[in-house]
Amino acid sequence: MAETPHLKVGDYIHLNFVKINSFLSAEGVLSENLFVTDSVEFLENILFQIHLQRQYSAAVELEIFNERRRESPEIGKLTTGAQDKRSKKHHKALQKGRDNELRMNESFMKERMGTPVLFGDIIQLFHVKSKKYITLAPSDLARDERENMSLYLNPEGNSNSWFQILPRYKIDREGDRIPAVTEVYFRCSQRSNEFLHCADRDPTPG
Repeated sequence: MAETPHLKVGDYIHLNFVKINSFLSAEGVLSENLFVTDSVEFLENILFQIHLQRQYSAAVELEIFNERRRESPEIGKLTTGAQDKRSKKHHKALQKGRDNELRMNESFMKERMGTPVLFGDIIQLFHVKSKKYITLAPSDLARDERENMSLYLNPEGNSNSWFQILPRYKIDREGDRIPAVTEVYFRCSQRSNEFLHCADRDPTPG
């Protein structure tokens, strides 16, 4: 008897919303919006890959530094030569840290390719066509259900791209291997009460 296939790091998947029998989809290149469709005509639009949870702490530090410089450009004009030199040195160190973090993420992904994914694991959903990650946008409301937040595709991803895979049925438990075909919840790991969700209400015409 053949063993039941289980989900592994690097597997290509599609996400089917059982209630309406439609697939999570995105064009991804010209538009970073996500939507559902009952068509599989454009298979590349509904194809995702299971990636490991990436680390972003060094990237966040660099972004905060750059944001402060953008918000207060006059600071650079008022600093002494020694202060400006220290600032540039610090910026270079942050860039190096970000680059090292990127290499570490890529190396870890290569090492773990093909290893089982378990219920409770935190993963990222990589849109194969656009090479972008499904990401929660906490500051943007969903189009059709304004009480919810929206999702989009992000080239680098961030901590809002982390999703925990949870079992739909009690027969499965956290720590179990995940069958290749099963029903699951995707919980936003940074927001324990938020889940990947398809709008129940019909979209506005057009």
